[in-house]
Amino acid sequence: METQIKKTDYYKLSTEEILATLKSKKDGLSESESTERIKIYGENKLISSKKVPLIFKFFQQFKDLMVVILIVAGSFSLYLNETRDAIIMYSIVVINAIIGFIQEFKAEKTMSSLKNLIMTKAKVIRNGQAIEIAQEKIALGDLIKIEEGDSVPADLRVIEENNLSTNDFALT
Repeated sequence: METQIKKTDYYKLSTEEILATLKSKKDGLSESESTERIKIYGENKLISSKKVPLIFKFFQQFKDLMVVILIVAGSFSLYLNETRDAIIMYSIVVINAIIGFIQEFKAEKTMSSLKNLIMTKAKVIRNGQAIEIAQEKIALGDLIKIEEGDSVPADLRVIEENNLSTNDFALT
């Protein structure tokens, strides 16, 4: 089932074909079926990248072309016994690295706290009834009910709509 699902272009399929492909029903999945699918395909969330140690993040600040040019120029100044110029250039490199590291660290902290703050709910049809669950618990093949003001909790294929319109500003 997994290889079939990965190769399918759902937008080309009819509602009946999608339901058949995903082995879903008009009255939604059962709780046990959704739990099993989450075990197989994973939760409905973005996979976080590995945490990079702070020391590596600091040294990544030295990869910029202008920083490398300043380091080479500073080394060349040392070779020519222009110690004052070399110290100035190295100081600029170190200060730039510290500022860049701090800004990147703060931005990651902010993104992490925002991710934890925005825990949205989704209305899914399970066993023929609409229930509200955390969006991470949406399983492949779940039928999701979206009403006015709701955010779209996953990649979806609309199978039934009534005057649907969306606000896509968050995508830009």
